[in-house]
Amino acid sequence: MQTKKLLEKIKEYKNICIYRHIRPDGDAVFSQFAMYQFIKDNFKDKKVEICGLLEYDLLPYSKEIDDEFVKKSLVLVVDTASCGRVDDLSYENGDYIIKIDHHPETDPYGDLNIVDDLCSSTAELISKIFLSKDFKGYTLSKLPVVQWSSISIPNKVNINVIITEN
Repeated sequence: MQTKKLLEKIKEYKNICIYRHIRPDGDAVFSQFAMYQFIKDNFKDKKVEICGLLEYDLLPYSKEIDDEFVKKSLVLVVDTASCGRVDDLSYENGDYIIKIDHHPETDPYGDLNIVDDLCSSTAELISKIFLSKDFKGYTLSKLPVVQWSSISIPNKVNINVIITEN
């Protein structure tokens, strides 16, 4: 796994955009949130935006991302096997693109692909990244514990997770 390169790129960029796939499921949404929270907790000087369309206010999603911001950004795309399924194609304008995914590799895209199809979810892969030796010493205590369950937002979407504090 290329965790060292991922960490180097997070340190290098002031702006970071985190994308996921269209019609997001719990794995996509909470993988995005975990990356967002990790970066916000450990790199206070970073401007981090969660990207993609959501019809409900669940997370700190950015409503609109300025194209100039994206052009100067590190782009992380989580839980998205193929580039055509990325929610918001503005990700293509990012300065450096990293794909983090658990699906079998069928469509490598971006500058760096961190893919482990032995993981059951991208959330599991991100957990492995955070627990790797390259990430030792960084704060993880504020990250939510994700417990699989089923909740529904009326007239919107089913989400298969409940967030609880550590």
